[in-house]
Parts: sequence; structure tokens; C-alpha cells
Amino acid sequence: MQRMFVNVNNSRFVLPEGVDGDSLKQEIQSAAHTGGAFVDIPRSLQSPVSVLITPASSVMLYEEPDSEPETTDLESDVISDLEWISWTDV
Repeated sequence: MQRMFVNVNNSRFVLPEGVDGDSLKQEIQSAAHTGGAFVDIPRSLQSPVSVLITPASSVMLYEEPDSEPETTDLESDVISDLEWISWTDV
């Protein structure tokens, strides 16, 4: 599963599922093209935020996997070894 993000200057926003990335991209481009305007950025688990987009704004819209990385066999072995430490023997 993919999760969509938008970075505006130094701020990163996690977008909720179902956001139309193409539509948001058009709004951002339009705001920059007109010299500057506020664009509402929807956020997961929080209320939307209005961001001033200007021609000088640095904006990235991208997707990343939403799943946790799988552990390797070595990591699993270390974790299982740690579970068997008896703290009364230490």
C-alpha cells in the first residue's frame, strides 16, 4: 500500500487516503503561476493546513510504501536471543 506525502519548503505533510494527487498538484501549480496563493493541504489524523505557495516555494508530491520494513533473519535471531536473557542472572 502506498501513502502520499507533500513537502512544502521544510514541512512534510502526510496526506489521507483518497486524496487526488493530480488535483492537488494542479492547485499548487496554479498558485505558483499566479504569483502566490494559499492552498489547503489535507492531512491524515489532523485538520487541513493552508500553505502559502509562491514561485519560490519548494514543493514535492510523492508516494512511499506504507508497510513496515521486513526484518532480516539476522534481526529475527538477535530478537529471539534477547527474549531469553534472564535479568536475575545479570
